[in-house]
Amino acid sequence: MIGISIYVFNFDLVFEIQLEEHYRTSKMDSIITLIFAIGTYTVNTSSEGIYLVELNLSNKSAEIVKTIPATNPSFVHYVGDNATLYYVEEVGNRVGSINAVRIDFADLSAKKLSSFMTQGSAPCHIAISPDQQTLIASNYSSGNFTTFELTPEGEISREMSNYKFDARSTHPSRQKQSHIHSAFYTPNGKNVYVQDLGGDCIYQFAANAVTKNQQSFVTHQMPKGAGPRHLTFSPNNEFVYVINELNGTIDAYGLNENGYIKNHIQTIPTDTTEGDNLCAHIRLSLDGRFLYASNRGTKNSIAVYKVAHNGMLSLVQVINSGGEGPRHFEFTPDENFILVANQYTNNVSIFRRNEQDGLLSKMDLEIKVPSPVSVAQL
Repeated sequence: MIGISIYVFNFDLVFEIQLEEHYRTSKMDSIITLIFAIGTYTVNTSSEGIYLVELNLSNKSAEIVKTIPATNPSFVHYVGDNATLYYVEEVGNRVGSINAVRIDFADLSAKKLSSFMTQGSAPCHIAISPDQQTLIASNYSSGNFTTFELTPEGEISREMSNYKFDARSTHPSRQKQSHIHSAFYTPNGKNVYVQDLGGDCIYQFAANAVTKNQQSFVTHQMPKGAGPRHLTFSPNNEFVYVINELNGTIDAYGLNENGYIKNHIQTIPTDTTEGDNLCAHIRLSLDGRFLYASNRGTKNSIAVYKVAHNGMLSLVQVINSGGEGPRHFEFTPDENFILVANQYTNNVSIFRRNEQDGLLSKMDLEIKVPSPVSVAQL
């Protein structure tokens, strides 16, 4: 069966029509050909920027079809409604940038739309509001986040707010100051959670307040030395799962009717084998039944959990990530496959996902890219 989606845009009175064809076969290989953007580190590596890769799951092939030049584009985020790819440029202790490019699917060329300084150093994460009107850039080294206004066409139009934090915790080298590692909107778009790895804090904002300076917010104190990095919300907005980089655990919380953390449900490890933890990314399946988490350090693994109706997690699998340094991963749209970016072995490994039990099995297929650290499906 062939599904054709037609998108019509009006940009400066010019109408552009882009056709995307998703070729479908069996239930297990429902989407054969996909385009992924892979963000990388370019400094002291052979990488040239962002790689656009064509992945064919039918003949098990992967080909780099285009490169977007950039310096340390360590996080990428794609919005399909206006074919816009956003990426940060993380340039050491200097102020970083947030950039927007439009992807033309006729030849996969990228047109630069806009670029702004993030008003902080080492930007490492991008969040887009569900209404696609706000972008949040998290700055790790400087301990702040900045919000930007987006136009209907996806351009970054102006800076709106900038929040800087001053917190610390118990880790002797990683928690001497605030390190903002991510921001996530709740599924209903009403709240924003900001993760401070350095201060062991989660700052909870109302979404309509985060774009204004000097607004009140609610601080949730995480366990000392945990290092909250990323999180994921249940589809029904009842639970949130926080992955802790430093102590290698996941904390599950229940949410109240206003979308803020209400009660602690569980702390569960990601990988109990001997070695150092350095957890990175976390995602729920769309149906909310299974949760996935990556651990770097010396573990280099992906943990799979089954999610109970009360929000409790039970570990069902720990599988090698297929490389070293699994910093980020992404599902295919049908969630039958997961792509894992292994930073230190220069490869993106691909796993087949069983939708019935959530288990992963590594495929004999990978994408060779220098220092991959972020993946987004176009």
